[in-house]
Amino acid sequence: MVEKEFELGKTLGEGNYAQVKLGKEKSTGHMWAVKVINKKKLEPGDEEMLALEVEVLREISHPNVIHLYKVYDTKYKMYMVLELVTGGELLERLMNLGAYSEQDACDLFAKVMHAVSHLHSHGIAHRDLKPENLLLANPGDPASIKIADFGFAKIVSKLPQTAEGKHLMMTSCGTPEYVAPEVLKNIGYGVKCDVWSMGVILYIMLCGFPPFFNENLPKLFDDIMKKAHDFPSPEWDPISDDAKELLNQMMSKDPADRISAADCLTGKWVHEENKTEPLHGSAEQLKKFMAKRNLRKGIEAVTAIKKLQAMSHATGH
Repeated sequence: MVEKEFELGKTLGEGNYAQVKLGKEKSTGHMWAVKVINKKKLEPGDEEMLALEVEVLREISHPNVIHLYKVYDTKYKMYMVLELVTGGELLERLMNLGAYSEQDACDLFAKVMHAVSHLHSHGIAHRDLKPENLLLANPGDPASIKIADFGFAKIVSKLPQTAEGKHLMMTSCGTPEYVAPEVLKNIGYGVKCDVWSMGVILYIMLCGFPPFFNENLPKLFDDIMKKAHDFPSPEWDPISDDAKELLNQMMSKDPADRISAADCLTGKWVHEENKTEPLHGSAEQLKKFMAKRNLRKGIEAVTAIKKLQAMSHATGH
């Protein structure tokens, strides 16, 4: 059915058990991204996560959430036909602007937060919000930003209630630099874990580096749980007090004191459009951050390839 309806073209990306291919719909000529999942390569639990990802994307319709068009599920493969995004990720967009302003960061942030608020209103937590999962559908169009990769998403409203009437998630998941403190504590957490992650992303957008960073993961996690974030000089000197106040509300260690996704959109910082001074220092810091991140990813990819090659030699395949 897939090949009857779509002409599959070049590979756009590849993971452990999936390839993303360019797909042209034969009846309309429209281009899509077709995620081809090899079920034989799935680890225990992966199939359940895939089913949940499909369920979430079918339930949500929002201009700033990646659109799932069709799903074909066969014995050995699953095909997810998704909206094609070609504009790169959030931080690349900012970096390409050169000396961007608070307003540039705010415009992108507000679009994403509208989508996060929409997810939360439907009882859905994304659980892996990071710049790499915030993609622009079209180059140069900030309004086209999309939340992607719902592999860790959870429909919280369908979980059993606690004695206090709360729906809590227990699984520790996400990306280390962006994970909320309550996720690390293994005591149960709600949708506000996404607000923390977006706080970390906004912090990076405004100054060009993360609030917490350590190559030693246990130390990083300890800092996230216990250490207060700060606004060091000189990078934070030109940033408005309204932006800092919003970050303080988003990055409260206690989720009970943390602002909701919907309330992030009602504050002064989002609504006052006078934040147009170029942030030259932040732009330079962001370039350094992106270069380090890309170098780290390159090293990780080479290491993974070497491991695979070693396994292949060991097994004779």
